[in-house]
Amino acid sequence: MKKLTNISKALLQLVLVIIFTASMAGWADADIVTIGLNTIYSGTSPAGPTPWITATFIDVSPNTVQLTMTANNLTGSEFVSGWYFNLTPSLDPINLTFTGVNTGAVGTTLITNSTDCCKPDGDGQFDIRFDFPTAGDSGRFNTGESVVYNIYSTGLSASSFNAYNTPKGSNPFFTSAAHIQDGTSSGWIAATTATVVPEPISSTLFVAGGVLLGFRRFRKMKKA
Repeated sequence: MKKLTNISKALLQLVLVIIFTASMAGWADADIVTIGLNTIYSGTSPAGPTPWITATFIDVSPNTVQLTMTANNLTGSEFVSGWYFNLTPSLDPINLTFTGVNTGAVGTTLITNSTDCCKPDGDGQFDIRFDFPTAGDSGRFNTGESVVYNIYSTGLSASSFNAYNTPKGSNPFFTSAAHIQDGTSSGWIAATTATVVPEPISSTLFVAGGVLLGFRRFRKMKKA
């Protein structure tokens, strides 16, 4: 009877491990969304190679996405003065909460977020705009610098930002847009696509590891 009780306990532990790891995997199956801005649609093109600037969205916890904006391929005195993003229509951008994680590279940044609130160069409506300082080199979003924010809203995920703007005129759909300046000239750049990289492997291994541990516990208790 004691042996049966031990086996039953082991089976229960196995079931609980599977349920727990599977539920955790449901969140762990996250996407990394990367948007590289490589298209000039107005003004002067940046001098460096494309993508001139890159945004990466990644899930850090349920309902929270970390956004990293990097001026990876700007050159010389070029800097980012404005950066625009979209949100999937199923979510309201006005509910987004922004928390700075690494913003020391730039001065005070103004964030505007509401549906179709923002029009870069008048070309299409976007839901989110970051306005970076334009005066004083030390406070600008300069070449090689990165800015990181956590964004929170119920139901939010990295894939929520893989969305297109409301177009206007002859311009195509954009996933992101930005204004690049260098003190004497400026240009409006954009991205027409986003790269989505799923992460199912890590969660699958997580579940497999939990099941293996439970099974080994079950065999040990069965032999007792």
